Amino acid sequence: MASRGSYRGTPETRARIVEAALAEFSAGGYEASSVRTIAATAGLSHPGLLHHFPTKQALLEAVLTAQEDADQEAFADHPAPTTAAELADVVSAAVALDRRATALVQLRARLAVAGGERDHPAHDFAVRRYQRLAGQLAGQIAALPEGEIGAGVRPQEAADILLAAIEGLLVRGLAEPDLDVPGLVRMAVLRVVRG
Repeated sequence: MASRGSYRGTPETRARIVEAALAEFSAGGYEASSVRTIAATAGLSHPGLLHHFPTKQALLEAVLTAQEDADQEAFADHPAPTTAAELADVVSAAVALDRRATALVQLRARLAVAGGERDHPAHDFAVRRYQRLAGQLAGQIAALPEGEIGAGVRPQEAADILLAAIEGLLVRGLAEPDLDVPGLVRMAVLRVVRG
C-alpha cells in the first residue's frame, strides 16, 4: 500500500496551525474561536487540522506550549544574573520580546481572566505557568549575592509582586502602545529587589 506522503504531521504544518490559532484565540478569545476558521487560515481542511490537533483544547495547549518553549529558548544561553541590575536587564529584555508579540499578550490577558475559572481549559496551564515563572524569578532573586537584595525582601514574595506588575504592564501596553513597558519593568525589578 502506498504511503500518503511525508507531508502529514510535518513540523511546518503544525507551526502554521499554531500560528493561525494564536491569531484567532487572541482576537476573539478561546470560547468564541472557530476551529474551522483556524483550519482555513492555516490552509487546511477542518479534518486536516483535526488530524494534527484532535480537539480545540489540544490546539490551545499547543499554542501555549509553543510560546512557553520560545520564551525558554530565548534565554537558555544567558548566564545567571549576579546583580539586581543584571536581573532587571534580563527581565526587561524578556518583556521586550513579549511586547513585540502582541497576539500572545492579548491571548495571555484573555486567558488570565478565563483561567481563573477552574473549569476553563486553560486553568491548569495558567496555574503551572505562574508557578513556574514565579519560581524561576524567586530563584534568581535568591541567588543574588548579599548586598544586592534589600533587607527583609523575601524572594518568593518579590517574584509574585513582579510577575503581577509585569502582566499588568503588558496588558496596559496593549491600550497604550507608546508606554515604555520594558523600562517600567526594569524600574520595578530594581525597586522590589532592592527594597
